[in-house]
Amino acid sequence: MEKPSQTHNNPVEEAPPTKRRKTMKAQARNPYGEDYGKKTPAWADVAADLEVDVDGRRCRERCNQLVDAYEAKQKASEKRSGPCEEYTPKDECLVELLELREIEALLKNDKKQPKDQQQQEDEQASAMRDAALEGMSRGGGKGGSQQQQLVAYLERRDQVAQALEGRKVANEEKRLALEERRLELQELRMEFERDERLAFIEMLKAVVSKTSS
Repeated sequence: MEKPSQTHNNPVEEAPPTKRRKTMKAQARNPYGEDYGKKTPAWADVAADLEVDVDGRRCRERCNQLVDAYEAKQKASEKRSGPCEEYTPKDECLVELLELREIEALLKNDKKQPKDQQQQEDEQASAMRDAALEGMSRGGGKGGSQQQQLVAYLERRDQVAQALEGRKVANEEKRLALEERRLELQELRMEFERDERLAFIEMLKAVVSKTSS
């Protein structure tokens, strides 16, 4: 039975092979990239592959803690500006997991941002329309004043539309860049899985050769 103080609160105390296997499995499965409602089952798949007695939520927490610890270590190392430490396979997995988590956060913010911007622009347009109508009603029969109010409203509306279009273009460029990075990471994971299979085959060959000799 696991000790909560070591397993739940301090995942760094796990045996190095367990930590490495966990980050490797999480990197290959990428639960961060799953849609809402599918993330926990994805983490449960990682835990099942590891054959450890934890659920998906606990597996996610441990991986996040490992990534947080690695990120903090890297920031501290950058501040010291000292010699670079040896870059291990586990570090490589943690770097990939950190990037996957950051991409998930950016995509989530990217989906939320257009809704907030659209609501803000709608409120601004509504306020300008109300102000223009109020100004025209105060102008009474003064045709020149009404025309000026209408022209000002139309100009402001065009400015808002142009600003909104510019933001849409910027968001689309950001989305394409993130999608390109996601595909790159997917290719890296495929290469990693291929290398892992080849290494396993070579190990089997070595065992068979040793047994038959």
